[in-house]
Amino acid sequence: MDKIVAILPAEIKGVGIGCEVYTEKRVFVDRRTPCLFLKHMASKRSVSIKLMHKNMKEILKVSRNLPYCIDSFNVFFPFKIRQTDNDDLRRGFVNCYFVEDIRNCEIILKNGMTLSSLNRDRALKNNFNNASKIMYMMFARELSKIRRSMDFIDDMAL
Repeated sequence: MDKIVAILPAEIKGVGIGCEVYTEKRVFVDRRTPCLFLKHMASKRSVSIKLMHKNMKEILKVSRNLPYCIDSFNVFFPFKIRQTDNDDLRRGFVNCYFVEDIRNCEIILKNGMTLSSLNRDRALKNNFNNASKIMYMMFARELSKIRRSMDFIDDMAL
């Protein structure tokens, strides 16, 4: 499966609020809201959103705009995309792995796409930095697991 780059809210006729999921190669529409899409994506990998956010609050010392960490390559941070009364249409999510730069309230992605935001640069960069910290922590955790398994294999070979 392609890696997910961004998840943006969209209104679907006859259904209600759904999301547009942008991958590296294609775009598809899903009937779930962006938050629900991420929740189901996490549950497929046996990750509890409640526990994840509780741990992130302790690590990052932040209580709002927490990133969604599915695995080391799928860490999504929220950004405000439009001003509406409905909260589900307000926020989109971007995979911090694919972010190249943040300038003038725009998120520039590695594939050349740009996403406009209503957040200020400072808020966007804070959200991105928090997600990057979590992403690098996950990389380090996975690398240590690999090293431990390699040490175990070396011990078995002796």
